[in-house]
Formats: sequence, structure tokens, C-alpha cells
Amino acid sequence: MRLRYVSFMIAEHASTRVLDAITTLILIRSLDVASLGTFVVYQSWVAIFLLFFPVLENVLYREHGKHKAAGTLAREIAIFRKFNLLKLAVAVALTFVSAAIPVRDVDFGRRLAAMALAFALPLAQALYGIYREPLRFELKQGSVVWVNGAQRLAIIGAVWGSGHFFGGAIEQTAAAALLVYLAFALVWAETSKRLLTDVPQTSVGFAQALPRMRAVFTESVLWLHLSGAILSAVQTLDVYFLARSQTALSEIAVYSISLKAANFLQIMALPLTQAFGVYLGRRAGQVEKAGITEKQMAWVALFGFLVMAAIMCAVGFEFAQPILGFLTRGKFGPGELGR
Repeated sequence: MRLRYVSFMIAEHASTRVLDAITTLILIRSLDVASLGTFVVYQSWVAIFLLFFPVLENVLYREHGKHKAAGTLAREIAIFRKFNLLKLAVAVALTFVSAAIPVRDVDFGRRLAAMALAFALPLAQALYGIYREPLRFELKQGSVVWVNGAQRLAIIGAVWGSGHFFGGAIEQTAAAALLVYLAFALVWAETSKRLLTDVPQTSVGFAQALPRMRAVFTESVLWLHLSGAILSAVQTLDVYFLARSQTALSEIAVYSISLKAANFLQIMALPLTQAFGVYLGRRAGQVEKAGITEKQMAWVALFGFLVMAAIMCAVGFEFAQPILGFLTRGKFGPGELGR
């Protein structure tokens, strides 16, 4: 695995975490407490819903080399694109159904906007994946970094602008964010089309794609999805049960902010695991070459992950209070943060 590629991978994850943290900071400071509390409650719902939104293109981390050698990569990508459109339709339906369920005294319009915003980030990333992951495997990681960064900056601009011009109303904030995500769906598609000239785009009917969709569900990608989705759902179940126990929305908001700050500390550890996945996917179907073996690479990746994880844990313990104080400045009092 090239050092330059790994550096780009780290740059992508670092910029994503930093820019997402800025977006979260703007949301915390612009949304009123009821809107912020409703939003984080719906984020816990979305984490559970994502159990039923598998990312089929993750199979490329195991089979990219094999499909490219066989000339079936374009068809594989077309099938996954079709599945992602199906996921989008289901997500839109779930958004309206979930918003119909009352959350305290929050009106339907605010609930709908909060649910749409909660669904937008994880689902948008899943939809972009069908364009982004092939770019990774073709070692176009630099382009991934730039497009990903531009998207995050556009989201920051949209969230800040809605807060500045509309007083932080969640309805306008959600509408602005959704427009950015839709625009960047076109940007990702065009970037993929221009850079992956050796993988011509094709189309596959739903009936022809269905057998392959079912086949992927029987493969390891399903279990990889479930392991990650279950972990994410478990990490947010506490927020879900806090909402069910009639805990005040302000307390739920403070608790969720603490979780987001902790998740930010994964900034260095995650890119190492993803870079290793790309390494394995590119070697799929190839004859073993001289040099570092896959087993040796696994030990190197594990060691790097553990070192980075230990460093981030130490940073979290040392700087927890100043980080939370900065994130919530002006929104919550010291007594609320102390709890």
C-alpha cells in the first residue's frame, strides 16, 4: 500500500471529522433546545433503521480485483446503484412515517425536518459510496479527498446560512442540507464518470439485478454490515431509551453532544482499517507476490490501530471538559454540563 495513498486516506478521515465537528458545533449553537433534542432523538432512531440498509458495494473490498479482471465490474456497480435507489425510496417513506409519531410537544413540521436531517448524513454517504468506493480502488483517493471536503464545506455553509438568515429554524436548515446532498450526488456521479474511463457505465434492470442482490446478502458483506450497524445502534440505544423515559430534551441534547465529541476521537484510527480493506480488495484474485504478505499486513494494521486508539483515549480523558465547554458555549449552563 503506497504511503501517499494512506496519507490521502488519513487526510480524508481527518477533514471529515473536523468539518463534521464544525457542522455539529453550528447546529448546537443555532438550533433551539427543543429542535436539537428532537434531532438527536431521531438520530438514535436512524441508527436502528440502518440495520435494514446494507451497503452492498462493500463487497468490492473483497472482490474488486476479481470483477475487474473478469470485466464484470461495470455491471456490478450498476446493480449496487439500483439497490441504493431502492434504499432511498424506503428512507423517504420511513421519514414521513416516523415524523407522524409524536415526540413531546414538537409539531409535525419540526419533526419531519429533524427526521429528514437525521437520515440525510448516513444515507447520503451510503448513496455516494457507489461512486466513491470505485475511486478508492483505482487509487483516485486525492479526488475523493477534494470532493468530500467540498461537500462538507457546502454543508457548513448551508447550515450557517440557514441559522444566520432564518434564526436556526430546523425546517430551513434541513431543506438547505438536503439541497447540498442532492447537488453533490451529481458531483460524485460526474467525478466517477470522468476519472473511471476504463469502467464504462452501464444499466441493469431491476429484475436482472435482483439475483445478484440476493447473492450478496448470503456473503460476508452482510455480516460486515450487521456488525457495524449493530454497534452503531447499540451506541445510540441509550439516547433512544432516554427519550422513552421522559428525560428532558435538553438533557438528551447534552448527552448526545458528549457522544459526538467522543466519536470525533476516532479521527486517526479508522483510516488505517479502511486502507487495509482497500489493500485486500485490490489483491483479490491475484497470485501471491514476494514481499509483505497479507498476514503481515494485518499485524501492521492492527498495531497501528491500537497505537492510535490509545493516543485518542488519552486525549479524550485529558481534554474532555474543555472540549465540551467549547462545543456548548452559550447553549447550556455549567450545572447541566456537570451532570
